[in-house]
Amino acid sequence: MLVPWTALRSSRTAKRWRGVGIAIGAISSLALVSTAAARPTVIGGLLGAAAIAVAACLWAASRRALPVFEIGVSHASELVLRRWSPPGGEQAHVTREDTSVSAQVMFAAPWLISLRSGTTLIPIWPDSLPPALYRRLWVYLHWGRAAFEDDRNPKPTFSENPMDR
Repeated sequence: MLVPWTALRSSRTAKRWRGVGIAIGAISSLALVSTAAARPTVIGGLLGAAAIAVAACLWAASRRALPVFEIGVSHASELVLRRWSPPGGEQAHVTREDTSVSAQVMFAAPWLISLRSGTTLIPIWPDSLPPALYRRLWVYLHWGRAAFEDDRNPKPTFSENPMDR
């Protein structure tokens, strides 16, 4: 494997950003509720917006964490994911090749990598992998894919417009 199987750890950075978002939502919903309560007349739109903000804040705070994934890059330069199962768990008899699925890169930067596998969006923060492995993965995603695509289409593309010929 170009990048060996590695389980993604929970990220402190992701937890901080999630906490900031929930705090902003909670402050906004409290401001809407207090504004609606201070009015002598009932304004339906303001109360509705306050109720939606409170519900969204509670929903975001009660969501469970994503399942733990393992990530790797095969010798065929394919980015693969699989759900991590502890040794002796319910999937201990299944081999890694049976459960691995390919993933598409949605965004790759030194501070965040986002992958999509089916309908699941998997954020990979720098502190969710060992530092050397995160750099290795980012360099592969940033430079390896670009080189592969350049090698696949070495000829320049020409316009389909007949006037350009």
